[in-house]
Amino acid sequence: MRFPKPPPRAQERRREKRARSRLTSAVRATLARRDRRCRLCGEPFSAAPEMHHLVYRSQGGETSTQNTLLLCHACHHQQVHGRLVDLVPVDPTLGADGAVEAQPR
Repeated sequence: MRFPKPPPRAQERRREKRARSRLTSAVRATLARRDRRCRLCGEPFSAAPEMHHLVYRSQGGETSTQNTLLLCHACHHQQVHGRLVDLVPVDPTLGADGAVEAQPR
């Protein structure tokens, strides 16, 4: 069975969405240089750091240096995704490139 080819606009939107969510080597290198410690607790990484989106991808957030930061496993899962704190950029124009504060929920 052959399925009809989606209209060009739908293909284009899908391609753009994939490009926004893809972690490129340039973004990965910039994050590694910028975030040498956990951005929440300040401890050096004992294992591989985990990337966190300030604006979640499901809500249209891009995978860019302004929207992502590196956290340790404990902070990422227990505090951020455990819904204890929200990470908010101090200067919205800088995003994650600037200071980020944890606000209790």
